[in-house]
Amino acid sequence: MRILTILLFALLVLVVASPASAAPVPDSAVHLRIITRDDTGFVVEVTNPSNDVAPFDAIGLYLVPESSGGEQRLGVVSAGQVTADGTWVDAPGVINVAPRGTIRVKLTAYCLDQHRAAPNAKTQYHLASQRMPTELTKALEGAARTVASLGYDPEGAVGHPTPQMAASYYVHNATQQALWRVREAMPVALIGDGASTARASSTSFTAPYRYLR
Repeated sequence: MRILTILLFALLVLVVASPASAAPVPDSAVHLRIITRDDTGFVVEVTNPSNDVAPFDAIGLYLVPESSGGEQRLGVVSAGQVTADGTWVDAPGVINVAPRGTIRVKLTAYCLDQHRAAPNAKTQYHLASQRMPTELTKALEGAARTVASLGYDPEGAVGHPTPQMAASYYVHNATQQALWRVREAMPVALIGDGASTARASSTSFTAPYRYLR
């Protein structure tokens, strides 16, 4: 009986730990599989099953929570990073994936729904079957580039980072605020709009979702 219990437990661990299946990337021949998620950061595996070079453009993709709890959807507004000799380096925009090739990409995503609950560590995500609308993608990408180039959000109420505040932490939060402003101005339909839109309390946000005051 004890051996049977151990075997069942081991099987359960394997099922829970098994990675997500690959999903086709909209407007591309490549497939994407989520390997790990850390807050709003994802390491994904991008595979080209075709016999031709295929482009992978991360900007405009978004991820939808598996549950019906109304957690925020997460949008990608930068090209991310790729591995080179074991080191992560900035991706050069659109990545051309070799025929039958596989690459790993690190993506930083941002919450798209200010008044939904923040995802927790157990929230599972899958790639949306469509990209964000072009105009929304351009607006979000532009806002993110502005914050990245200036090092702060020129339209935000946060101001400049303090010496005690890590620059990367500040920029991520400032970018999140800027993107929420864009979404408020452009509430276009996205996959998952039927989910709960319950407002998250201020205490439900943890880094990197927390507003900076």
